[in-house]
Amino acid sequence: MDKGILKLAGFGEGETEVYLSLLKLGPSTATKLAQHTGRHRTHVYDTLEKLMVKALVSAVKSGKTKLFSAADPEKIAAYIEENNRIIRGIIPELKQMQKAGEETVKVEVLKGKNGLVSLERDIARNSKEICCFGVEDKKFFEAIPIEFQQFLKQVKQKKIKERLIVSEEEEFFMEKELSRYRTIPKRFFSPIATNVYGKKVSIVLWQPLIVISIESSELAENYRKQFNLVWKIAKPVRKSRKARELV
Repeated sequence: MDKGILKLAGFGEGETEVYLSLLKLGPSTATKLAQHTGRHRTHVYDTLEKLMVKALVSAVKSGKTKLFSAADPEKIAAYIEENNRIIRGIIPELKQMQKAGEETVKVEVLKGKNGLVSLERDIARNSKEICCFGVEDKKFFEAIPIEFQQFLKQVKQKKIKERLIVSEEEEFFMEKELSRYRTIPKRFFSPIATNVYGKKVSIVLWQPLIVISIESSELAENYRKQFNLVWKIAKPVRKSRKARELV
């Protein structure tokens, strides 16, 4: 027979030799098995222990002699089926472990106004809350006026929450119901717009117009922590402050 088939069933080389020898010889001592297989008796004992754990070999004492017997070959199938049942039971847990460790960082670079439109569509489609640094609403409005107004409508319809940190001299759109603005002094303000939402960080460079989108849970979480730190020290916008009106 093809001994390799037993290896596929989980038998090591030594286990295969010892089990097949027991089938041929019938009840045997470890010494007899060592002679038949050509293996050291200590190794044969170790192998017999492994087979007994698998319930594929049994042992009885006859006087001072210990005899080993091979289990019915049908038990090999039962052993495999039991192992398969156990493995199937832990597959959901293994998949969760795989998901936890398989995340790869995805980076996308988009140029021009299409990149800006793509960013806003992605935010509207995949976000429940967005945190924004370096925001200048007027730049978005001037670059893509129609699409930006559509984006604001989607933000309102989908009840997407926004927290935005702007320059103390910036004009912005207070019409966004779930948007909260806080300001920082202009000297600390960076004109690079950074948007953190879900597992993504998107950075907008205006000259030339480029959108860099990075998908990484770890990166997004770290940016969110930085945002929250600045948010705590930024000044809330006074209700009396005038906001730019959409046209």
